[in-house]
This record gives sequence, C-alpha cells and structure tokens, in this order.
Amino acid sequence: MARFPSDINEKLGSMLSFPGFRKVVLLLLGCFLVWGSSLYFLQEKATLLSRITIQERRFNELLQLAATYKRLSLPLAGEDRSALEGKDQVEIISSTLDQVGLKSNLVQLSVLSSGVNVQLEDLYGEDMGTFIQQIRLNGLEIMSAEIKTLPQGEGLLFSLSMIVGKRL
Repeated sequence: MARFPSDINEKLGSMLSFPGFRKVVLLLLGCFLVWGSSLYFLQEKATLLSRITIQERRFNELLQLAATYKRLSLPLAGEDRSALEGKDQVEIISSTLDQVGLKSNLVQLSVLSSGVNVQLEDLYGEDMGTFIQQIRLNGLEIMSAEIKTLPQGEGLLFSLSMIVGKRL
C-alpha cells in the first residue's frame, strides 16, 4: 500500500484541523447540490412548457376541426324539411344508399322503436363519411353508432352499425 510523503500528510492534517475547513467543504457541497438541482428543474420546466404548448396547439386544431364539421352539417331549410315530412325514414335511408352507391354494402335495414337500424360492411372511409353526411343532410340524426375497422391490404375497410332517427 502506497503512503503519502510525510510533508503531504502534515499539510493535509493541518488543513483538516483548521476549525472552519469542514464548514467550507460542506458549504461547497451544498452549493453544488443546489446548483445541480436547479439546473435539473429548469430543464424539466422547459420540457413541461414545450409539452403544454404542443397540447395547446393540438386542442386548438381540434376546436377548428369541430367548428368546420358544424359548418358542414347545416340545418335543413323550411322547404327542405317540409319535403321530408311525408317520407318514411326507411325510404330516406334507402334513397340515400342509392345516391351514394352503397346498396351492395347493406347488411341489414330494420325498424326499431327508437329509429332505424342500418348495418353496412366493407366501406371505405370516404364512402362512410359521404353516407353519414347525406343522412344528416336528409334530416335524419344518428342516435348511436358502432364503427369497426378491418385491415384490407394496405388500407382499412369499415363496418358500420347505427340507429338513425328523425330530427326533432
């Protein structure tokens, strides 16, 4: 075991025996600890602020998307509403399916006490969106819906089951 030369031992011993040396060392260690922790928390604060900014931007985009969607589904005018008064809900849905070209995708169309049950399979996203938009434009409201996705090659096909009724 290697030993320090005696003069170094004496100098080290005299420094350690100095009455304020331990306080100075503890003060330096405390300063480094406070400095390091403040740098850590400043970095965490910057990360948190950037996450908040990203979430704010996403929320604002969602609000804009919701406003755009509300503008797309305009309420029916008085004369359009009166033209639909005499039509049956099943007739409206059937003619909408013909317009959009989804008659072949229809699995079930039945009348329930709460509305009309419509089940469609093997839909592409654009077709499903167009059908839903046309249903709403024809004065019907979607009471409940269930959408399932099925992988098909590189894309997705949708299966749609919903209960549709007239707007009040």
